Amino acid sequence: CLETGNCQSGFVCVGGICVPESDCTNPQPPTRLGGNWSFDSTLHLREALSGFVSGIFTAFEWLRDVIQGNLDIPNVPSIVEDFIEGIVQSIIDAYVPPWAQQFIIAVGNISDIIDDMRVYSTVTLTPLGNYEYLGTQTWDIVEFEYQGNILSEDPANIPEIGYVPIQTFSSREICGKFFIDRFDVPNVVGGLIRWAIEAALTAITCSVPGWGCYYSLEDALEDLIDCDAIAYAIDDLVYNTFGIEVYDGVYNLCDSQKQNAIDTILNALDNLTVQLNLMSMRGQADIVTSSFMDNGRWYGSLAGGSYSGEFTATKQ
Repeated sequence: CLETGNCQSGFVCVGGICVPESDCTNPQPPTRLGGNWSFDSTLHLREALSGFVSGIFTAFEWLRDVIQGNLDIPNVPSIVEDFIEGIVQSIIDAYVPPWAQQFIIAVGNISDIIDDMRVYSTVTLTPLGNYEYLGTQTWDIVEFEYQGNILSEDPANIPEIGYVPIQTFSSREICGKFFIDRFDVPNVVGGLIRWAIEAALTAITCSVPGWGCYYSLEDALEDLIDCDAIAYAIDDLVYNTFGIEVYDGVYNLCDSQKQNAIDTILNALDNLTVQLNLMSMRGQADIVTSSFMDNGRWYGSLAGGSYSGEFTATKQ
């Protein structure tokens, strides 16, 4: 069972199993959980988003290939390609800003960020009698860790997310466990992903001495790679060594990869904001005391996929 409604009359759903309600005699007051609670949740959203974010990761892989010198230039002898591979890293170091190299490679691992998105929320439980409660949840802070730095913010202060509506759910205490029925959380995930990427961008660019901070992904992507300078530098070395001009091939390949990546990334993020505007979740936790819950588990769905999470809760 997923909830008590899946069980026959006289039975309740406990830990996914329908058990006789008479087996769960509760000596505690039926309103003991009423009041305001602080929930500390970690959501593993990546589990449900592989199909949606794969385009973003692929685009950054293209850029990563460019800065790591993996250039398949047409109509160039293999000996010249080998030569270019040998010199390209030093040229990339000269013409691709350090923050850009870090950002391109790091975003390849951006899934680590959205796989451990932390949410601090305030939950109010209003007793309805018979160990049942009407709950409301307000998201206070969203947070993730990036390269040892904690980045957190009120969702209302994140333009990509904005106001997260208060969520309402039914819940109950059964056999010393707290069960939260499924509820919806609109207008969150697409914006969360874009915010996570841009927050990582700002953290990287602001940490590199001698470079200004980037706050806009669009501006940063345009400045990531100077294909003209890279093509001229490679062409000069190749021509002096082999007497072959490769500027057009290098520039066209670099610029094509760069523009494809930019278009793919921005379009994918725009689509995420539109398509991933609704997630649902349900949960359960052990009631340790009347003011503390532990071993909480979230079970959620998003974009046709499922994700999990954990939480603890402390009464305020």
